[in-house]
Amino acid sequence: LLEAVLAQLRRAGFRIVVAHGHGPSTKAFMARAREWEEKFGLYMRCAWSEDDRIGFQTDHAAANETSIMMYFHPELVDMAALPQDPACRLEGISGEDPRYHASAGLGRDATRETVARLGRELKALCGQLK
Repeated sequence: LLEAVLAQLRRAGFRIVVAHGHGPSTKAFMARAREWEEKFGLYMRCAWSEDDRIGFQTDHAAANETSIMMYFHPELVDMAALPQDPACRLEGISGEDPRYHASAGLGRDATRETVARLGRELKALCGQLK
């Protein structure tokens, strides 16, 4: 399916594809990015970077993702719904405990840092396009 989409994007004249999903989908995309760059003549990027101090969706339902939601849609975050007992382990999260580490400020910083890095990368790529 992704190869069909990439072929259509190239046929439509796109030269750069920025794709970002959630965990496994982003990892699968980036695992084949170099192969697809060669096959379709596209530059492939995602919002993640190993060098990010903080990034965009770098955990699963933990402080990072919760912070991003607090920044963009605070009305969708109900921290009071989480158990307040620190001994109560939260199920289904991978990352820092959002009860103690999430904030709209962290979401803002993660978003700004990611947008700034992607902006630099895309400017550099645009300069390489023929």
